[in-house]
Amino acid sequence: MFLPSARSAGIQADLYGGILADALQRIGHRYGVPAVDELTVVFIELGAVDPRLARSLAKGFGYFWARDHEAVAGIVIPKIEAAARALLRQLDEGIYQVQAAKNPGNYPYLPVLLDELETLALDEDWAYFLRWQLLGPIGLNLRNEYAHGFIDDVGPIQAALLLRAAVVLITAQITDNSGRRIEVASAAALPSGRDRILDAVLARTSRTESRIFIAAEGIRGKLRARHLPET
Repeated sequence: MFLPSARSAGIQADLYGGILADALQRIGHRYGVPAVDELTVVFIELGAVDPRLARSLAKGFGYFWARDHEAVAGIVIPKIEAAARALLRQLDEGIYQVQAAKNPGNYPYLPVLLDELETLALDEDWAYFLRWQLLGPIGLNLRNEYAHGFIDDVGPIQAALLLRAAVVLITAQITDNSGRRIEVASAAALPSGRDRILDAVLARTSRTESRIFIAAEGIRGKLRARHLPET
């Protein structure tokens, strides 16, 4: 378990988001863009309970491969919130209530949903990732910025991270092995042998490089501070 600062989280997100965005682009170039129906089936097989959310997620990937990153944000951000509500319904929590008589359409906001999910079942590292990416004040605040019309230039890294966040909640499954727990779909395992060893080496190298980068930025900040004029 590792809960980073907002600064180190941003560095990690740029690193791994860039890798994810590049990997998705390479998949599209090499294998072509899969049909929405095919991707929908894949996400259902990964654990998506709601076919409508799975289909929206598939459309989001299609927009990514079409390089329409703003459309990725437009379709994926609301579905992340919908997936959080759906998980709470599966957990049989009363936080999700449609107040038909008094306040029609009055739903709890995403910060409340994430707090409840983390309290009940969601791993705190995933909860931190979702808060950092979607909410303020610690991170990108993409959900609120986009909802209020302040974002009109979504890049491939932001789009890839939004897709990752959506996959986390849309394909999550609730397990009861040791109490209620939300199980996030993991990446497919590599076959044994040379590829698995290479993957482990690359993963360790990536983590080492990110730690070195964070440390270097801290040292640079201290060096710059020495030369600031005294007030």
